[in-house]
Parts: sequence; C-alpha cells; structure tokens
Amino acid sequence: MSIDEAKNLLFQIHFEGNLRKKGFRGLQMWKRRYFRILGSTLIYFDVNNLKVARRTSEITADGKVMVENIPDHPYAFSIIPNKSERLYNVEAYSTQQRVMIPFLPHSSQDQWIRLISLIIALNRRIYAPNPNSRRSIHDSFRILDTLGKGRYGVVHLGQQISTGEVFAIKVIHRGNIDASVLRQELLVLRAVKNRIHSEHIARIVDIYEDPLLVHIVMEYLGGGDLYHRVAKKGCFSEREAANVIRRIGSALEELHKEHIFHLDVKPENIIYESNDSHSPMKLADFGCSLLMDRFNRDTKCVSEVVGTAGFMAPEVISNCAYSEKADVYSLGVTLFILLMGYPPFSGETQSELLHQTVHDRVKYEEKDWEAVSRDALILVKNMLCKNPNERISMREVLTFPWVTNPPASVGEEDGDEK
Repeated sequence: MSIDEAKNLLFQIHFEGNLRKKGFRGLQMWKRRYFRILGSTLIYFDVNNLKVARRTSEITADGKVMVENIPDHPYAFSIIPNKSERLYNVEAYSTQQRVMIPFLPHSSQDQWIRLISLIIALNRRIYAPNPNSRRSIHDSFRILDTLGKGRYGVVHLGQQISTGEVFAIKVIHRGNIDASVLRQELLVLRAVKNRIHSEHIARIVDIYEDPLLVHIVMEYLGGGDLYHRVAKKGCFSEREAANVIRRIGSALEELHKEHIFHLDVKPENIIYESNDSHSPMKLADFGCSLLMDRFNRDTKCVSEVVGTAGFMAPEVISNCAYSEKADVYSLGVTLFILLMGYPPFSGETQSELLHQTVHDRVKYEEKDWEAVSRDALILVKNMLCKNPNERISMREVLTFPWVTNPPASVGEEDGDEK
C-alpha cells in the first residue's frame, strides 16, 4: 500500500458505538461511555451528552490495543492511543455499532480491536522510520522567501524543482496547534484538493506530513487581497461589487455542494492572481472551515466559535450553529463593505463587535445608501438577516437580478469587469 493510499483510507474511517470504560481514578468503576473514531482521532462522551467530549486522543504509530483477561468482563480490551497517553480499559457489550468500514467482522469486540490495529498500521505506513518510504517536500520543492505568518503557521514562496513553477507553501508545526484543529483543517484541505474544481477557489496542490511538520502546497496568487484594493480604492461600483459576489458566491456554492462551510469569508481571504485591475480573484484560507459530510461529525470542532469578529453570523456566535447560511452572512458583510467602504458594525473591541452582531440592528444610513440602487440594498438586507431561516440562500444570491445584471455606473461600459 502506498503512503497516499494509506492516507486516503485513514481519511475515510468513521466508527462509533457504546463501550463500558473503567474509571481512571477513585473506585475505577465501569461506566457506559460513547466512543467515536474519526480517522486516527479517538473521542469519548457521556452517553447523555454527545455534544461535549470528555477526552480526545490521537491514535499514533506507537499505539497499542489488546484483549484483556478481566474477571466478569469477558469482552474487555485495552487501548493505549500513543506512548504519551494513559491506558484505557474498555469492554464491548453492544452489537449495534455504527460501521462505515465494510470489511470488518461483526463481533463488536473484534470490530474495535481490528479497526484500531488498522489505524496503528496505517500510521506506521505513513510515518515509517525509513526515510526512503516517506515523501519529503524537499525532494520536489525549494522553500524560498517568507510571504507571511498566520495563526498556526508560516507561508513561504516555494519553487517546484522539476518545472520551476512557483507555489505558496504553508508550514505548520504540530506542536503549535491542537491535534483536533489540525485534523479538521487537513480533512477540509484534502476534500478541497480531491473534490473541488472551481476557477474561483485557490487550488490545493499537495500535502506533505511528517511527525513534526505539515507542508501544504497551494496555488500562488500574487495580486494581493480584496481588503487592500478596497482600502486603496474606497467604494466599489455596483458592477464591480456584483462581480465579486458572482465569483465568490459561485466558489462558496461549490464548497457547499461538498458539505464544506468556509466560515471565514472576508476581503482578506479573497485573493487576486495578479496586480492587473481585471485580474481573476479566488477564495482562499480554509483554516476556519468545517467538513460536515457523513464521514465527519467532529463534535469538538462544531462546539467552538470559529471565524472573524464582524464577519461571523449571529447564530455562529450565539449557538455555534454552522451551515451554508453562515457563509451567506459573511459574504453579505463583504458586499456591504464593497458598496459603503465601511463595515455594518464598528465596535472598538472584538467583544463589542460580537455583541453588536447578535443584538444590534444593521444601520443603513440614508445619505450613504441613496447613491446605491434599491436592488443592491434589498440584497444586502436579505443576506444580513439575523435569523438564518429568513436569510437568503447562496443559490438565491447568485440568481438575484442585481447580481446577474448589475447597473452600470457613469463611465462604465459592458465588459469593464471580467
């Protein structure tokens, strides 16, 4: 099995069910718990609260799983997820396990043991100690200048050795990011790489992993971001703004078809290919994104607020309620900024911005909006509805008459925007 095949198989693993677990402390009583395995992540919950994980561990190449001979517990086995974790004593007693791995046997104890053994074996294949069996980014790319720094990593300019083509390479140190957060980002990036084919989304070229670092090779976009163009230019014309909404809205719609929510749509994450005024633009940065398909329901990830204050939807802030409607709201904030040159809320602190987003009404100053068409104002209001059930859908945004046929400003002609 190749390393890529091992990664793809590990990516698809999703298994969950009830187990009895022996307590770590005190009387060490056996209690019913709900366990879930996503890829190589082991999570367990109280059976009455599947929203908050009691503990999350990573099953690594040095993990162990074995049958245990414990009196009165005939189906007991132990798990050591990795060498830095404590031992779990658990017992399988429910045959009604939810399984998405078709070749595993039906015995509940066997299912858990064989699946965890498989995960350990896959990780050993991926992170094999033999350097000849592990892909190294340095075999294919030269790492050049630093382009910028993000929350969890540094982005470098990289050059492909075989072709000379330049790319952006994001380097993440595993020690600087929570394992579950990194896992979710890699899930999204692999889904974008393998499933998404859109001219308006920054391309994910390849992902290299080793026990210390993750290298993400991305399409290089050298034209700067939308934020700096707005800062330099001020308000966009309606035709220019509609062009942004068409391009980025279609990108988001493609993501939503694959159950990916971007959750950080903002001018800083809309990047131009070149400095040309008519340069194509692309949606980038999936650091806050969630993949919510049938293989992935990582409760820990969806119980935390992600995004940027001022762009996050009200339901994300108040209830961590994620859906495609959250991206509609963020795109609506972006449209507001393009037309007005300022955001709908302007709190001095992040806390103020979050409070205003949830509780305050958006103010549409008549003196500012009188220069904008009525249809543009209607669209912005529909995109910024606080109730996601009343908010317009992305498909409705893209088919809205103002988006498909925006009015031209004085001096603008058909074809000004590509």
